[in-house]
Amino acid sequence: MKILALNATYRANGTTSSLVKKALEGAATVGAQTEHLLLKDYDIRYCTNCLKCYSDLESEIAPCTHEDDMTLILEKIKEADGVLLGSPVHMGFVTGLMYVFMERVCFRLARPTGEMFGLKGCPEPRLTDKPRASASIVTAGWVPEE
Repeated sequence: MKILALNATYRANGTTSSLVKKALEGAATVGAQTEHLLLKDYDIRYCTNCLKCYSDLESEIAPCTHEDDMTLILEKIKEADGVLLGSPVHMGFVTGLMYVFMERVCFRLARPTGEMFGLKGCPEPRLTDKPRASASIVTAGWVPEE
């Protein structure tokens, strides 16, 4: 079993990283192979809404006009049996890095062929070769007085 953690913190030794590391340690105690990626260490560019991924309905991982590290990360997701997303809360939401990652991953790992509540064009998974578990760790706190 492979567990992949994708951590969108900017602090490698902060609270979010500590909690992600503890979760991976727990998975390792039952025999899982684990990998912890700090997204800040990867070249992840902004989506330009070119629709290249959206228009590809056949690929397991849809292509993208950007040549950055996203394909490498998506290949790791494909190989994983479980994916853990970690992010601190900034301004009431996940970090900008996690948001950019989620925007880029959406139609590269999903096809716009699903339907929900009568709405067509909703994402449906491209990776259907095996079940994958997912979990998230989100941390929040106060700004220090100083």
